[in-house]
Amino acid sequence: EEQYMVAAESLRTQVRRMAPHPSVILFMYGSDVNPIPRAEENYLKVFRDEHWANPIVASAANDTSAISGPTGVKMSGPYAWVPPRYWLEGAEKRLLGGAFGFLTEGGPGAAVMPFESMLKVAPEAELQD
Repeated sequence: EEQYMVAAESLRTQVRRMAPHPSVILFMYGSDVNPIPRAEENYLKVFRDEHWANPIVASAANDTSAISGPTGVKMSGPYAWVPPRYWLEGAEKRLLGGAFGFLTEGGPGAAVMPFESMLKVAPEAELQD
């Protein structure tokens, strides 16, 4: 019981701290998985009590909560550099790339784009230091 209270009050502290900040566009109250139902109910109550105005999502993954429904986001990577066409292919089939949904987790990884490729996508004057 105490753990649920501590979790809810910890969330309340974060909500109060972040609510006025203009860069907070979304709050994920879970991580890679949805919170268990009892915890999620407590979290949703905190958001209601604090009059949180921005969107909230149960998890960073493409998952469905029994309480709040589908997250509407995806956590499919990529975790390494991919060619630009990756983002343009597969949207109609909802493949991993494709420009659909909100990608919560992804990045260029350790594979830095080769300088020759960088010159093709950015003017050399922009590549100083």
